[in-house]
Amino acid sequence: MKLETETCSRCGGCGEHSYCEMYGRVCFKCHGTGQQFTKRGRAAAAWLKELRTIKAGDVKVGMRIKVPSVGTFNVKIAELETKSSGKSLQNGVWIDMPPHFHLKGEKLGIYTFSDADVELVLSKEERAAQFQRAIDFQNSLTKEGKPRKMKEIKS
Repeated sequence: MKLETETCSRCGGCGEHSYCEMYGRVCFKCHGTGQQFTKRGRAAAAWLKELRTIKAGDVKVGMRIKVPSVGTFNVKIAELETKSSGKSLQNGVWIDMPPHFHLKGEKLGIYTFSDADVELVLSKEERAAQFQRAIDFQNSLTKEGKPRKMKEIKS
C-alpha cells in the first residue's frame, strides 16, 4: 500500500527535464522519480507528517527524533536553558531572546526554541499503524483532497 500518486506532469514520468549545470537533468517537480502525489495523496502525506511532528519542548529523554539538516538521534539530554540566549534587534528595538531548548544525543544535538518542530522516529509497528491511518484518511477525501460531505440522515 502507498499513498496515491500519478505520473509527473512536468517530465511525463521519465524523471528528467531540462539540463541544469548543478543538478543535471533531474526533474525538480518529482525529484527524478517520475511520480507525484495526487491531491488526495498530498493531503494524506501532509496529515501523516503532522502526526509525526512534535514541538521541541515536548521531546523527552529516550525519544528518537529526526531534525532537518542535523540528522537522527536518540535524545540523551532535553532541557531548557535557564537564561536568555541573547538579544535580537526587532523593529529598531533590542529584545531579549527566549531561552533555547537543548536536545542532545550521543554525537548530535541542537539548540532550538521550544516551539520548533521536530519529527519523531517511530518503531516499524508504529509507523505501519500511522501509515494505515493515513491511507484511511486518504480514502475519506474527495479527488480534490477535501473531506467528503456527510449525507443528510432522514428521520
